Amino acid sequence: YIEGSGVAWSHIHPRFFMDNLLTSVPVANGKFYWFMGDKRVGWIAADDLAAVSAQVLAEGPQKHASKQYWLSTEVMNGVGAVAEIAEGLGQPVESVVLTPDDLVAQITSGAMRLPSYVEATYGTSILEWVRQTYDGRMDFGATTTTTVEDLTGRKPLTLREWVVRYRDSALAVGAQAAEGSLKE
Repeated sequence: YIEGSGVAWSHIHPRFFMDNLLTSVPVANGKFYWFMGDKRVGWIAADDLAAVSAQVLAEGPQKHASKQYWLSTEVMNGVGAVAEIAEGLGQPVESVVLTPDDLVAQITSGAMRLPSYVEATYGTSILEWVRQTYDGRMDFGATTTTTVEDLTGRKPLTLREWVVRYRDSALAVGAQAAEGSLKE
């Protein structure tokens, strides 16, 4: 609809947000839960998404009309991500690799709760994305791009750099999750 509307447009396509470590997938009790088996995804920091978005808006449609921008700094699965997260936090983190069915079972049983801001429709869309990632329909997103550097002239954050930058917040959110929303 946007493309057919006649107005100038650009689409910015971020992949898996590093910032999810502060919301839906915190490190709690020294564990990082990954519900997509061994599937890899492209990771991007919201800081980099914001920088690209600001650049596109500032330069306007003369330069960016009808363009697609894909954002993915690094590609890794839960095991790979845990290595970077542990280094960034400076402490051991265990990767708990599961499936979408395990996610449903944990939520259904009450062993895990979604954050309070995740209403039913949004939760269903998250589960569908997890399922499509797990079964391979989202494999096209497991690629790195140079978009951040191409548009902003600076290197994007790696997951480890992001964790170092937001270490205190990640630890605080993980402690809150350990107390409430994630049960052992």
